[in-house]
Amino acid sequence: MLSSIRNNLKRKHKTIFEGNGGMENREVRNPFVSPKNASPEELKALRKKIQQQQRKRILKAILISVLILGLLLVGILIVF
Repeated sequence: MLSSIRNNLKRKHKTIFEGNGGMENREVRNPFVSPKNASPEELKALRKKIQQQQRKRILKAILISVLILGLLLVGILIVF
């Protein structure tokens, strides 16, 4: 037990739960913008950005579902 405690104290790398979680080199994906303090221009820009992200997400989902359904259809046709 003592050796495991000593080894834990000697660790040089940090886990995601220690410090800032290794996020110092990564940009924040969804920064928080308070609607109470934001200007109308910032709110419009934020709405536009969110709508664009949602459109991209929907298009990706549609594309993936069409590909999966196409593969299933081809698989069913090959079996019969």
